[in-house]
Amino acid sequence: GVHFGFRSMMLIFPTEEFAVIITGNIDDQEFFYNSYAVADLLMADRYTENNGNIDHELVLDLDRYTGKFTNQYLDEVVQVSLSGPSLSIKNHQKGGNDKVFPKSLGTFISSNSSGSKKFRFDQGLNELYITDYDGTVKQYNRSEAFDPQKSPKEKLRGTYKMTEGGLVLKLEIDENGRIGSDLESEYFNNFEPLTNEIWMNKNINMMTMRFLFDGDKVKGFTVSTDRLKDLRFEKVAGMAQEKKQMD
Repeated sequence: GVHFGFRSMMLIFPTEEFAVIITGNIDDQEFFYNSYAVADLLMADRYTENNGNIDHELVLDLDRYTGKFTNQYLDEVVQVSLSGPSLSIKNHQKGGNDKVFPKSLGTFISSNSSGSKKFRFDQGLNELYITDYDGTVKQYNRSEAFDPQKSPKEKLRGTYKMTEGGLVLKLEIDENGRIGSDLESEYFNNFEPLTNEIWMNKNINMMTMRFLFDGDKVKGFTVSTDRLKDLRFEKVAGMAQEKKQMD
């Protein structure tokens, strides 16, 4: 039950003669999934195929799940962070945070008025599968966070030409990894790094820039939004800068 400033949860398994009771002096914390996580821990030996070999400490070691994960097709980047006894999963492009609670080893769940979402990590913790409210599943792969020391900033600078349309622009990148261009357009300025490959436009929602590499050589980049996918630019050398205006 819940009352001003307090919340409690009682989960009973009659046939097992077992119960989980959680009481708290806060009313904004959801204990429903926490209670099931405790039950999974204490009764896992009976209901898993591990024959009693499950490592209970791994279920609660939330720090190992944290990091950035990228959907290569959508160029979406999600940040997994610690949030008290749970995890917070933020989609950089779409905004908003999902506060998720452990359901079992490697599986977390969130719930609100729209329904529930499921978050499952693979055994190696390098892949994250997110099942949305409508049942859609998206796969995200662990990515390195942007590191100014490792980023090939000098190689990213230069002149690029759009493969369709002929637009030419020159990219610059500062010491913190922020990218701008010589065009007076919000479409090609104020990009901030999410990973060592993907940048996000701060002014335009869900607009990302992904650099394309051939080994250590920068071939070009693509721009994507929620309505446009992989508008491609190729890096060129020795081209006079053409001044063109965007529509």
